[in-house]
Amino acid sequence: MQSDDFMTGEELGNTLLTSIRQMKQGKPARETQVEVLKAAEIRHRMGLSQGEFAKRWT
Repeated sequence: MQSDDFMTGEELGNTLLTSIRQMKQGKPARETQVEVLKAAEIRHRMGLSQGEFAKRWT
């Protein structure tokens, strides 16, 4: 890729073709891992909303 984050037409075309091939294969573009906080886990097990949970601990 060229400097200053600009792509040539050919680079853009190749990037788009790669993306299309990945979509057709059902591959995700990216995966995100989210860490669940202990408080959220406990709140979920108790069946409480965030507001209800907060009221119990204030």
